[in-house]
Amino acid sequence: MLDLNLLTAKDFIGVRAGLIAELGRDANRAVVLTRIHFRSDERWREALERDGAWWWRATYQTIADETGLSVKQVERCLKWLADEDYLVVASHRVEGPYDQTRSYRVNVDSAESGDHSPESGDVDSPESGDVPSIKTFKTLDGPKTNAEIDGAFDIWWQNVPKKAGKLDARKAYAKALTKATARTLFDGMRSYKALVVRDGRDPRFILNPATWLNGGHWEDDHGPVAGTGRDSIRSL
Repeated sequence: MLDLNLLTAKDFIGVRAGLIAELGRDANRAVVLTRIHFRSDERWREALERDGAWWWRATYQTIADETGLSVKQVERCLKWLADEDYLVVASHRVEGPYDQTRSYRVNVDSAESGDHSPESGDVDSPESGDVPSIKTFKTLDGPKTNAEIDGAFDIWWQNVPKKAGKLDARKAYAKALTKATARTLFDGMRSYKALVVRDGRDPRFILNPATWLNGGHWEDDHGPVAGTGRDSIRSL
C-alpha cells in the first residue's frame, strides 16, 4: 500500500501533460525541467542572478535528490534538454576558480512567457515549505525532537559551501544545538558561505562542515551578509 505522503508532501512536483508531450513524451525530462524552472525563480533564496537572468546552481546529485531520479538519469535528461535547446547551462564559478557546479535555467521566450512565476496549485513556490520560516526556527529554539533536528540540519546543509562528510556533520550539528540555537547556526553558516564567495577561496582552505561546527565557528565574525536580521531567512 502506498504512503499517502508520497502523493501530497511538500516536495511534490506538478508536471503538465503538455510539457511531457513536448519533451518527447519523457516524464523524467519534464520533471527535471520543471524543478529547474522552480529553483531558478528569483524569489528562491539561493537563485543566482547574472545579467538579468536567474539560474539554479546544482550538482547532478542535488537534482537527483530533488527529483527522485538517479544521477545517470539526471545526466541524460540534462544533456538532451541542452542539446534540444530547452535548457541553458553555464559555469559561473561563484565559489572560486575550482568551482565545478553548473548553473541552469529554462530557455523560454520572455516575450511569450509573461510572468514565469509558478502558479498556485502547479508547483510549490519559493514561499512554501521549502523555505524555512521564522516560526520553524523559533520552534527549534525550544525542546528538540529528532525530526526537528533533521529538518533544521537539512536547511543548514543547503548553505554549506563545502559538501563533505555529511554523516559527521549531522552528528556535530546535534551536538552544536546544545550550545547554540538552530537560527544561530543557520545565520553563522550563511555568513561563512558569504565570506568564502567574497574571497573566492580555494576549496582546500574551506572548512569541512563538521570541523566548522566542532570549532564553534558560528561565533566568528565573517563580515556583513545581505538580508541578515529578522527577515534574513526569507530574504536569501
